[in-house]
Amino acid sequence: MRVTNVEGREFLDFASQTLNLNLGQCHPDIVEVVERQANRLQYTSSRYLDEPTMRLAKRIAEVAPEGLDKVNPKVTGGSIANEGAIKMARKKHDGNTIATTYGSFFGETNEVMRLSGKYYDKDFLVTDGDFEHFDPPYAGDSVSESADEFRKLAETREDLCGVILTPIDVNAGVVEFPKSYLQDVRNICDEHDIALIFDEVQTGFGWLGQMFAAEYYDVTPDIMTLAKGISAGYPLGAIVCREEYDVVGYGEHEFTHGANPIASAVAVTNIDILTQPGYLDEVADKGELLGERLAGLEDEFDIVDDVRRFGLIAGVDIVDDGEPSPELAEEIFEACLDEGIMFRLSGDFGGNSLVIKPPVIAKRSQIDTAIDTLRDVLERH
Repeated sequence: MRVTNVEGREFLDFASQTLNLNLGQCHPDIVEVVERQANRLQYTSSRYLDEPTMRLAKRIAEVAPEGLDKVNPKVTGGSIANEGAIKMARKKHDGNTIATTYGSFFGETNEVMRLSGKYYDKDFLVTDGDFEHFDPPYAGDSVSESADEFRKLAETREDLCGVILTPIDVNAGVVEFPKSYLQDVRNICDEHDIALIFDEVQTGFGWLGQMFAAEYYDVTPDIMTLAKGISAGYPLGAIVCREEYDVVGYGEHEFTHGANPIASAVAVTNIDILTQPGYLDEVADKGELLGERLAGLEDEFDIVDDVRRFGLIAGVDIVDDGEPSPELAEEIFEACLDEGIMFRLSGDFGGNSLVIKPPVIAKRSQIDTAIDTLRDVLERH
């Protein structure tokens, strides 16, 4: 939870670094498994299977939503996992077009940058033809209108083979796709034989008080992409899917450093920790405390427009004279950092959201300290 800079200053990490460090720094169980595995086997070619990777694939299948039991753990992160999901949808349905919402973010390799609604109009990307974008439910449309827009796309784009969504979009400022909307999209995909893909890179592995947003919303996709919290800070990603989408073969989506034995062993230990009896219930309880401490900020402070909280993830929108203010959000962020609290800034939809996403090991007293500091900073502004 705490990190120290080169000057000896200590910071309380309420951003989990790159929103990925779910067990904090140097968790003793993680340190132990790294040392043990490094002394046994540190690397194998993707041509072979090693024991930690086999155990990881089994554990992912065990904790994934029912029906998702085919696992590719041989990827290195979220961008690569999302690239693989695109391949699966296209190969399974013999189609080309993938749809998603404006403002979405799926990584920074070329194909997923072309897909991401955040980057779709970048000059250096060739964007014609094989990706479609529509408004998300949180961009002004009602839930039914947004789902209707996707339905029109499904009915008119003959080569539409998949839609990828982030159930809670942390990069957009911690905004959700409501359960009713996700269920509508699930139904449309079933009607038109389209793959539903959930990007759970940000939401998976504990922060919601459940393992995945798919469980949180009780909507199961066909393909789910995983990274960040899967391995407590070590480079790893995975794709888990229904059996009929397990169509990408050897040599079609495997990488030199995918499923590294050390990272795989860490990921197994990480899952074992999170699935201890009562562990995620405790995370959910701490999420409730976070919500209680954030409640009323928009009423107390003119510069706070909205607060959203899902599990142990929250977004606080900063405004100036009622308008989104990235500049003021930056000031708030820097002031909190000066006080020893690390939050994160959202760069999407105005760039005016403070993102709060502490490791799931955060203590209640640390939640109090972080939000007390935020309140003090808001008071001074």
